[in-house]
Amino acid sequence: MAKAQSARTLTAAVNGTTSNTDFWTSTVSLTTTVQTFGPFQFVSSNAAVRDEINSVLSFYLAKGVNIDVWIDKVTVKDVTTGWVAATSLIISPSRLSLVAGQTGQLSKSITPTTASEQNVKWTTSDAKWPQSTAKDW
Repeated sequence: MAKAQSARTLTAAVNGTTSNTDFWTSTVSLTTTVQTFGPFQFVSSNAAVRDEINSVLSFYLAKGVNIDVWIDKVTVKDVTTGWVAATSLIISPSRLSLVAGQTGQLSKSITPTTASEQNVKWTTSDAKWPQSTAKDW
């Protein structure tokens, strides 16, 4: 429930504290009488939202607006469904020795097999080690 000292637009946002990114926003037109708005469902296609440790629900008025706004009875419910976290990643063989010109094969095993993210990106930050030609798989 909310009301304002005078009619105003209020923006509600779910903000990631690690990336300082608004992953979702919605605007509400407030009036001088108490009104109920919502429910809103937060949906984001931004993959970075999965890496957030904490998120904040924020309310914004237009920049430069100095006005009293009353907000009461805000309920937040996490309805995340369908995401299955990986619990382990095993790369085999665990050691692979090659000489210049040789190729080798690494394979991955992610558990549980139903984990939502099955991609592995093969990279190195050490220039003395060869780069992988493998794509995310």
